[in-house]
Amino acid sequence: MSTLFVLRNQDSLFINRQGEWVSGREANSLFRAKFKDEALNEVFEISARDFGQRITVEEVQATEKGQPIIPEEWVVNVPQVEVAGAEDALAENAQMQGEVRAEGTDESSTPLADGQAEQAKTEAAADDSEAEGDTKTLDFFQQESA
Repeated sequence: MSTLFVLRNQDSLFINRQGEWVSGREANSLFRAKFKDEALNEVFEISARDFGQRITVEEVQATEKGQPIIPEEWVVNVPQVEVAGAEDALAENAQMQGEVRAEGTDESSTPLADGQAEQAKTEAAADDSEAEGDTKTLDFFQQESA
């Protein structure tokens, strides 16, 4: 078997190929380097983006397919976080989207995406404000010339 180098942070999480910190359970998605200098270069790149990380280069064995073998004691148990009231939040979101459709579209048009109706209202208010300001400016100059 050959060896590979993987990167682990202070929380015992591993960096994957997408640049995300993961538990290490899915070894095939982890960043790996055949040479230590390649791994060190990656450490510098990550540290430049996120200077709060304390990254170590770990040498591990590799399978015949070239995937790292992560020791079980290194794998972090990341619990699934259950959000309290998630079902209520989803129902409320669906209801709000229905209200936006009723306000922002007619039956034949497509529904507005989240935030588009609010943005349209804000832009319309800004346009009205600008038009009102233009009228006041025009009135001011008319008074000055009279």
